[in-house]
Amino acid sequence: MDNVEMILMSNYYHIYPNGNQTRNENFISLPRKGAIHKLEEDFNFLLEVDSDLVTAYQETIVTLEEMTNEEYEALKGTLV
Repeated sequence: MDNVEMILMSNYYHIYPNGNQTRNENFISLPRKGAIHKLEEDFNFLLEVDSDLVTAYQETIVTLEEMTNEEYEALKGTLV
């Protein structure tokens, strides 16, 4: 799984310490631009606390910005 898929999966699902996971319908329902906005918010927070994740988030944001809405929905369909 590449960084983009890893970041999207971590937003599409709530993953609990016991290994259980539930779908994050709030993020899943966002269109591409909404997902980019949410990722940018998280990116700005991570700048202060986790430099390792910053690079992965930045890569994901750039990738989504370069995608069409249809390409994003197709990718989402393979991950959700």
